[in-house]
Amino acid sequence: MSVSVIDLPWLREAPSDFGARCRAAGTAQEPAARELQFLAGYRLTSRNATLLARAVRRCRADLKDLAPLSPLRLGVLAGATSDLLLDDLVAAAARHGVALDIVSAPYDQVAQQAFDPTSLINAARPDAILVAVDHRWLRLDRPVLDQDAAQNVAARVGQLREIVQALRTHSGAAAILQTVATPPTPLFGSLDRRVQGSVRAMIDEANRAIGELAEQAGTYLLDVAALAEHIGTDRWFDPVQWAAYKLPFSADCVPIYADHAGRLLGAIRGKTRFAGGPDPEGAGFASNITPAAIGTWSEADIATTLTTGRTPELRYVGSSMANVVANLAMLPQSDRDAIASYVKSLPPRPTPPP
Repeated sequence: MSVSVIDLPWLREAPSDFGARCRAAGTAQEPAARELQFLAGYRLTSRNATLLARAVRRCRADLKDLAPLSPLRLGVLAGATSDLLLDDLVAAAARHGVALDIVSAPYDQVAQQAFDPTSLINAARPDAILVAVDHRWLRLDRPVLDQDAAQNVAARVGQLREIVQALRTHSGAAAILQTVATPPTPLFGSLDRRVQGSVRAMIDEANRAIGELAEQAGTYLLDVAALAEHIGTDRWFDPVQWAAYKLPFSADCVPIYADHAGRLLGAIRGKTRFAGGPDPEGAGFASNITPAAIGTWSEADIATTLTTGRTPELRYVGSSMANVVANLAMLPQSDRDAIASYVKSLPPRPTPPP
């Protein structure tokens, strides 16, 4: 039986008393945040994500101390239905060290909310704003064969640029842009990439431009296109759910989308950077390299590991880290020493739940 990344196989199944523990969070002597983050480390159904999100909101309303969870207010601007995503985002953010407070705009009000200084999103003064739009909102869902396709893509990305600038001006927040997943059904088969105005070719160009926009504007980037390809675009897209509920992707993909977004939010807050987590390639678990895990290692120990792959415990690194070591071994020793010095200076951070 094959296991898909869509099922979050690195997380444990939630216990039978999960709901009761969510309801009890914050009522005992143990700090609420510790219990909330522990509960977030389970593989959650939609129902369980809702229970956990309610517990987070209740603890915040009761002014419970949520440290070490870092507070972050997130604005959500979506070109499709986003209501089903919100509780999963709160749960996933807690998993990655963030106590998330979401302000969500009405359905398909992206531009209106961005350009109105008094809009719900701008008035909330969020820390970051997720601009969740796909190929349909960008009008890249149909081929453009009778006009300049490059001009069409430039106009759509230009619209995104104006939205990012307006949000920065009116709210002070940085945007989180998303790359665009490509629908699985081609128009010209294997020729799609060669036909400039095909949906695939336009989305490829748009994603390059969105990446450049994120770099130039100092915004964050959530690579939805790579996630959809990893899962399989046949599973990512659900035409029935789009037609019935205007869901931008299959409801089955909500947990893995939320987990990737939660990782990004944790990195924005600095709570999980260098602290380890699921291997981005989908297998295994990346090790924590902060003093919380390797505090006994000296700079010389770290430099040796970066050169030979051998740790002070006489073990050898594996998975993708072995490839990293092979490349680092070709650097001058002074470069590896500088990396070791930087790693040694990192603040200790707890490893997220596996």
